[in-house]
Amino acid sequence: SFNEEEESRYESEVAQKESLKTKGPVEEKKVLHLTQGEIEGVISVSRGIPERAEEIMKNQLKDENLQLIYKLLETLAKLKRDRSRIYYPVLELNQEITSKELGSFFDDVIFVINTILKKKSLGIEGILLEDLRGKTDVLSTELTYTMLEKYLSIFYDGRKYITLGVNINKETIINSLLLKLLEV
Repeated sequence: SFNEEEESRYESEVAQKESLKTKGPVEEKKVLHLTQGEIEGVISVSRGIPERAEEIMKNQLKDENLQLIYKLLETLAKLKRDRSRIYYPVLELNQEITSKELGSFFDDVIFVINTILKKKSLGIEGILLEDLRGKTDVLSTELTYTMLEKYLSIFYDGRKYITLGVNINKETIINSLLLKLLEV
């Protein structure tokens, strides 16, 4: 009983309903002009996830999670280098980290640490965005294999607290994690 006339009527009704949902101004089409190197950089940082790649391009080739992770690792490296026992610079990142979705943040931390390990051991550039590549180079010389492995194990262990069904305050998880990182 379903014929072509019914199908075209149904399609036009669906299109009309969809057009009513998008009331308001239509955004102007945006055209990005990226070099081949920038495109490869976005793909490397987004790890091929289209939504992440789009977000990075909208943020002028910056990934907020990765920027925060590098800030955390640079702060940890500076404290180790200075042999400082002042923990405030690391603990003040709690608020910023807590505002992130922890599952993807943990994944990003593991990605960055693995990238640093690849650079350190094999000389492979895992991140192709220029500013992050420089930070990776510096951290690969400042952080030891042992430190990086311990950081990885802390984040792998911390994953069990962010799984569904575990009722623990995000700030508690992050404070505990940051204190463990400071102990390395």
